[in-house]
Amino acid sequence: MTAPDAEQRKMMQRWPTLSAVMQDLHFNIPPVMLPMYEPKKRQAPGAYHSSKEIAAGLHVMVGENADDIAYGKKVIPQRVTAQAICYEVINQDVPVYYVADEFIRAVAATELPKDLRIEELKWPMPGLVFGFPTKFMNSYLGVDTCYVYACQQWRDKSSTCKYLRGAPEIGATQDKVSWMWYTWVNGRMENFVSSFWNESLAEAITKDFDYTDWTGASKDVIAKNKEATDKVSLLMLKLLCVLNWRDGLVGKETVERPAKVKKGVERPAVWAPIIIGANYRMARKTVGTGTHASPQLHRRAAHWAYQVIGKKDELVPVAVLPRTPEGYIDWHTVDESTRQGFWRTHKRIWIDNAIIGLNSLG
Repeated sequence: MTAPDAEQRKMMQRWPTLSAVMQDLHFNIPPVMLPMYEPKKRQAPGAYHSSKEIAAGLHVMVGENADDIAYGKKVIPQRVTAQAICYEVINQDVPVYYVADEFIRAVAATELPKDLRIEELKWPMPGLVFGFPTKFMNSYLGVDTCYVYACQQWRDKSSTCKYLRGAPEIGATQDKVSWMWYTWVNGRMENFVSSFWNESLAEAITKDFDYTDWTGASKDVIAKNKEATDKVSLLMLKLLCVLNWRDGLVGKETVERPAKVKKGVERPAVWAPIIIGANYRMARKTVGTGTHASPQLHRRAAHWAYQVIGKKDELVPVAVLPRTPEGYIDWHTVDESTRQGFWRTHKRIWIDNAIIGLNSLG
């Protein structure tokens, strides 16, 4: 990586972290626009960046694109998709979900089903923001980041923003999912965007989709950035999978401090953060004492499985479905009737981490 120049070093001294620069950018949001980017005042938990970063990230993307359009500059495809993400997040009134540290570590360790079609996954809403623990993201990606903005896009529905009258509409050529996130590296803010067709299989995420660099970075930096974007994409898909396959993970939205008027000044309500997996704890199981019992303490990684549901006389067995050379279900060759029959009688479930063999400890 190229060493930072004098100007970049100056920027890094003033804003040593992504959170620091984003909080400063938050102060530059015009008061009239702040309710659009920050409809609810929230306090982020201690292990995450300031919630002000969310509004700042939306404002930066929408504002920079608007400036480029006003001055007749070309907006690169990455930022067009990023603007569509911003539209949908704003349209949903900027819902934010903080993911608990122990839970997201278990999710990250889960193997993604390679025969999973992205269209299988149901979203809590079409546009939302996930906040990840900063220490986890630093160890997982090797960069300073926290929030991932995400949305669904539909081919037959152009993306628009209900608050930005006259802003350009954005269309998608196919139904897809998209997400973006920011980093602050060597005194420069960087934005990363990923998109995948709904019909894509999970196994295609890291090998069948290209990474395009718009910054003129070196090959080493491009390779590192591709690895990071792939990891974020896998993490997002794994998280959506677990939210689909395990109930009771999403906390309730509550008011931490009601709105009030103090000394003639109206103070807005403060909302408590919504936590995903707040009560998650790794399972601990003992083993038997028979001849096949494991004599050592070990950890069973989180994984997924099919569970039979519905009427047995309507069951479409897994064994009858065609397979790829790797042994996974070849959904591309399964007819629609068989597909619907299978999902009427099956569902995926998430089986989380467990420490096995606690009775071996004296």
